[in-house]
Amino acid sequence: MTSRYIPVWTILLTFSVLFIYALRYSFDLSIFLATPDHIAENITNFPNWIKTFGNKGHDGAYIWAMAKDPLNPSLIETQHHFERWLFPFLMNIFALGKEEYLILSGLLINLFSTGLIAYFSGLILLHFRKNHWWAILIALGPGFAMPLRFNLINQFFLLLCVSQYF
Repeated sequence: MTSRYIPVWTILLTFSVLFIYALRYSFDLSIFLATPDHIAENITNFPNWIKTFGNKGHDGAYIWAMAKDPLNPSLIETQHHFERWLFPFLMNIFALGKEEYLILSGLLINLFSTGLIAYFSGLILLHFRKNHWWAILIALGPGFAMPLRFNLINQFFLLLCVSQYF
């Protein structure tokens, strides 16, 4: 197979992982915004449909809240990641400004970012005459599970880094 199939295989593997994880929670997509209780307390009007997990979780709910309402004063005061505005901005654009599509748009951005990471990594590997199938491992490497599980920005920014080679 040629290197053009690497992003396709990567997206299929990524989608399979997301599907299995969503199936585990009966396709309740709010599970991808799992957040610790202390973060939920800092966001005004935090929706009760987003799951909180005591001390477990990550700041995916902050990213969702920034996409929903970027000028929310409680976010500006409490969020130490507010400089990461590009991902929530893209989430809002792909969700067409509709709150109910924000989770899905973040997942889709991460899904396609993972495929594009594999594509650009494959090109870099081919440039250095290495086996381009290692690109799947780069895209689905150690940083893969957490950004997809908690709807974080890591995959998107890894794509920006890898694509800068060209």
